[in-house]
Amino acid sequence: MKILNCHMIGRMGNQALTYLCAKAIALEFGAELRTPGWIGQKVWQLNDPPIQERAEVMSTEDKLVPAANGVVDFRSYAQNQTAADFYSRHEVKEWLPWRPEILNLIRQENIPTPGVVIHLRRGDYQDLGYPLVGKEGAIKFLKSIGADHYNIISDEMPTVCGKFPGDLAWLPDFWKLVNAGILLRGNSSFSYLAAILAADSQIVYSPRIDGLKGGEEHDVAYELGNHCRMADLPFITDIHLKP
Repeated sequence: MKILNCHMIGRMGNQALTYLCAKAIALEFGAELRTPGWIGQKVWQLNDPPIQERAEVMSTEDKLVPAANGVVDFRSYAQNQTAADFYSRHEVKEWLPWRPEILNLIRQENIPTPGVVIHLRRGDYQDLGYPLVGKEGAIKFLKSIGADHYNIISDEMPTVCGKFPGDLAWLPDFWKLVNAGILLRGNSSFSYLAAILAADSQIVYSPRIDGLKGGEEHDVAYELGNHCRMADLPFITDIHLKP
């Protein structure tokens, strides 16, 4: 393998997890990582060259198929233990340093850093048939651990900041998730990634959604840690990321 082309799937959270797995595999095999233009390049200090040559077949973390020209085309959600075993949390923080201009904009907007945050993923989840984590159940769980004051972050009611329009409109809410003291993350790669990038002092709980009926809201069980799978699909598993 000489070149690994990373083909993105979905929005920022999914794209970032695909990127992290592809980067880790490229490093392990001594290959050059190439990517399309993607939103992460506007937020983090990334300088990977663009995709040029292509392979004839797509590869995943389970099966890497180099073409005769040494090119591997990689495309995967990469939200399973096999994919996560290629890298560590420390490496993620090293590979995704914030762009200074992004940090400057955050300071100018004076985006608050709430102590306790509930993340609820809505958007297209109901139409896609994914379980919806219930708000009341999340609040009840927080009260059971003595947290009576909280902020709710959801794509139904995003934080609006003038300096982050268009394709960066998600960034203020992501920043809040990263900087929360206690985070009840959603069944979402968005808050899963935020918890990875957070300080080691952050306490994160993740929702257990296995077996829940899709398209409906549920009071879920929360588990301490960032490991619970984000979707009840065969190619997505619990992830225990190395420190």
